Amino acid sequence: MGTFCKQTKLHNIGATLVGVDKFGNKYYERLGETQHGRHRWVEYAEKGRYNASQVPAEWHGWLHHITDHTGDELLMLKPKRYGAEHRENLSGEGEAYIYHSKGHALNPGQRDWTRFKSWEPAKTDSQ
Repeated sequence: MGTFCKQTKLHNIGATLVGVDKFGNKYYERLGETQHGRHRWVEYAEKGRYNASQVPAEWHGWLHHITDHTGDELLMLKPKRYGAEHRENLSGEGEAYIYHSKGHALNPGQRDWTRFKSWEPAKTDSQ
């Protein structure tokens, strides 16, 4: 006999679940003392493999403060005969195609930042 235990994430405490898209991504908002720009976020359905292209256009606008209409509200306004269905961008799928900057921990050619030396001006004979 198994028991169901719902795990509450710390960053979701005090937040409002605004909606869930057709892919299972959950969208949250916390108003009040939260810094503007950090009060809306997405919790991806696939915890192990996710990227920004998994957010459909109707939720992208809400998430990035382009509109205050949620994705569900925008879907009701969208004519059914226009536009293609959203699909995730899989062109960069696989670790070999994911870009990691030179300072990123997962970059195999990561820079050795410990070799940094501060600049000192050259001394002249008059000094």
